[in-house]
Amino acid sequence: MPYHTEQEFNALVPAPVSVLRREVYILRSEAHKKNLEAFWNADLEHVLDERTLQWVEDSMDVSYEIEDAVNDIDLAIFSRQIFISGTKKERRKWINEQKKKIQKLKDRIREIDDYGERFTPILSSKKREFGISLEFDDFNNPMTHRDGLMRYTNLSLGMKRCFLYFAAFPSDFHIEARSLFRIWVAERLIPFKETETETVTLEETAECFLEDLVQRQMVQVSHRFPDGSIKYCRINDVLRALAIEKSKEINFLVVCSKPDDWHIYDKAYRVAVHYSNDNELIDNYGSPNVRSLLLFGESSKVDCSKYKMLGVLANMRGEVKLESFRGSSHLRYLQLNTAFNDRDFGEWIGGMTNLETLDLRLSMHGDLSNWIWRVKRLRHVLLSEYYGETQGPTTNQTNLQTHGDLSSWMWRVKRLRHVLLSEYYGETQGPTTNPTKLLTLTGVNWNKSWERLSDVTNMRHLRELSIFSYREPRTAYGVVAGLFRPRHLKVQGAIDLAHITMGGGNFWNLKSLVLINDDYNSNYSLVLHDDMLPPSLTELELGFQFGSDPMPVLEKLERLNTLRIRGVRDIRNNPLRSIRCSAGGFKQLEELVLESLMLKEWKIEMGAMPELKRLSIRLCPLLRMPSELIHLGNLQHLTCTVIKTSLYFTNRDEIRNIFEQRPHLQGGLREVFGDFIPFDSF
Repeated sequence: MPYHTEQEFNALVPAPVSVLRREVYILRSEAHKKNLEAFWNADLEHVLDERTLQWVEDSMDVSYEIEDAVNDIDLAIFSRQIFISGTKKERRKWINEQKKKIQKLKDRIREIDDYGERFTPILSSKKREFGISLEFDDFNNPMTHRDGLMRYTNLSLGMKRCFLYFAAFPSDFHIEARSLFRIWVAERLIPFKETETETVTLEETAECFLEDLVQRQMVQVSHRFPDGSIKYCRINDVLRALAIEKSKEINFLVVCSKPDDWHIYDKAYRVAVHYSNDNELIDNYGSPNVRSLLLFGESSKVDCSKYKMLGVLANMRGEVKLESFRGSSHLRYLQLNTAFNDRDFGEWIGGMTNLETLDLRLSMHGDLSNWIWRVKRLRHVLLSEYYGETQGPTTNQTNLQTHGDLSSWMWRVKRLRHVLLSEYYGETQGPTTNPTKLLTLTGVNWNKSWERLSDVTNMRHLRELSIFSYREPRTAYGVVAGLFRPRHLKVQGAIDLAHITMGGGNFWNLKSLVLINDDYNSNYSLVLHDDMLPPSLTELELGFQFGSDPMPVLEKLERLNTLRIRGVRDIRNNPLRSIRCSAGGFKQLEELVLESLMLKEWKIEMGAMPELKRLSIRLCPLLRMPSELIHLGNLQHLTCTVIKTSLYFTNRDEIRNIFEQRPHLQGGLREVFGDFIPFDSF
């Protein structure tokens, strides 16, 4: 068998393999989760009927079958046999066969889920009755060092490196998942050439890695987005101690918590500093071998000039001397928490030819000029919403407008993936051509310069769009209609749903939708119909004058997890006076917000909203608290914001009765222009 180097192998492996590998990760996660569910369901065998128990056993069998098949595919991918010895035709044939296998496994999952829908209410009620939770909580279950070591041993090499990176974070630190993905990419922990294709980005692959660690119960999710993706995560103390121990063994990463530790780490390549006085530690003991530096201490003016080979600098707290970055051409990831107004800093950033991520969200920065857009490898630019005027290029000053007009030079960055503009900008000019690689575009205050985006059929990667359209709404509708499988969409302004159809087509994968008609010149009243909204929604916010009760349509969205309904403009003219939640509706709804509505009656039938956990009622002065709220078994938090009207004291007594009948309920009453009043202080 001929020997192939890594570069030669990358040339042999076709692009679809990376897509196939990502499918394998996702499928394994689904199988592992289904196996865990079946394991917990099996504890109820003594109270389940024969048909329900048979479905539980079938679900466990399917999960084992999927895991075995996925392991076979995964082993074949990583063994490289077919890619080294086979011809191009044989490799293509093998990939198509694996795709068919994966599709069959997905069909098996869908069949078992469809068959099990009738048993889900039974299992949920039994779990509540016997106190069995489906969620596995690392922090409430004891774990020994031996358990963690066994799980660590079973990880692949790439997964081990990603897990060891958690040693850099302090105990009980809530880690922002998207920042972690960007750091992993900058650290080259995610395979670069083998992974990124036209459909799968490095950050999406990193997300699969983190989900795999979560399913293996080595990382806990602190908070998820409504679409199910991870927002914050953390690691428990036992596994963190294991990660620190293993990192020291292989010289992967060291943690410095006091000045006496520094002299031990002269050969360290990655250093995380938790000492409260970072500048004393780094100025006196710095090592030129360091490639990555993560600072968590409350420091002031840290000098990083000694680290000429620094590739990753994440300054979570404190400040860094700007002079440290003169000539820092190796930096790939730069995160600062610094207030500055230094024109030279923009020039220094322009000289960072390898910079991929620039995170200045926690910085009060001044004029960055147009230097940052000269960095050809830039992938992520996260700027503060509060910076002043950013100057345009010297050859084109005509487009300069107040407060952050990035004008046309921003769109010159060919690999730009995410553009997050402030909602409080002036009018930012749109691109002259469609940026085909763009994934995220938010905060767009629509104007005529954005009409060039009316044809977005070439922007097939765009997954998140947020626009504010008051003057040219019909042009904005053309952009929305032309989107290719978006996941997050927000449209605010003069909205008429008669011009936007999202019941199917390219919106089948839409997870989050925000529609707000706050144009005071509009007389439009929303009347929902069954085909207006896609069934895939998990988060929905509607801000309209409502012409009829929207609940009969919304309760049919079976995946809906978060719902916010609020009135706009003059709420006194809102004709909506009554809403009804029917039995069996809102099966997955966990959070509900009603705001600025002149409701008088809210009817809740038995069996409605069985999973509701958080309820917030804001500024609904005429609404009487429905007595059926006490029958919502999963309700954990109730907050009411009230106005001091003639019905104020009546509402207060009704709220008090609910809290008295549900002693474990959290929350309370909030008065407008007043303080929060917990139930104990009523």
